[in-house]
Amino acid sequence: MTAPLGWLKRNLSTFHPPLPPRLQTAITNISYGRLEKVYLTFPTAFWLPPKSDETHNAPLNPFFTQWLTPAYTPHRWPVECVFLSSLPHPCAHPTLLFYMHGPLAEHITSITSSLDPSSPTYLAVLTDFFKPYYSLLPNYTRNNNKMDPTHALATNWQNDELAGWGSYSNFQISSPREVGKVELDKDIEAL
Repeated sequence: MTAPLGWLKRNLSTFHPPLPPRLQTAITNISYGRLEKVYLTFPTAFWLPPKSDETHNAPLNPFFTQWLTPAYTPHRWPVECVFLSSLPHPCAHPTLLFYMHGPLAEHITSITSSLDPSSPTYLAVLTDFFKPYYSLLPNYTRNNNKMDPTHALATNWQNDELAGWGSYSNFQISSPREVGKVELDKDIEAL
């Protein structure tokens, strides 16, 4: 059986017989994150250099950007973005993959969780939110419909009971009182 860590943390008592103690300790010690992703697909990868072949020159194309604390957004939330257009052929496509965590991830899930992902409203909400970011990418021009996303998809793991209300494992720094008691290397091996 395979189950997300978040689900395991909330359902250890489900197992009969109980899981081995070493595995229970690992499940308890490894933290669970709140990372979410948003994919925005565009008609073309406008952010690539003008003479770039979108599918064959991937090593020459930009791959990643990060906005640390942008003053031009209301909450100054940091955002990371991977350019899926820079993947090797035939995987490249004109999509930006945004990574977010913490309060920003909570905000994105709160504004999209009640919307139908195939609705125009869903696309409009995500476009409006991310436009201050992607509009700063190279070659962007205002009022050009090739610069607007045609499709959007946001993960919603924080609202998914089967995912354990979150996503991705992370490793917290142990307090000095726990040194020698928490052995994350052994926890990872156990999982």
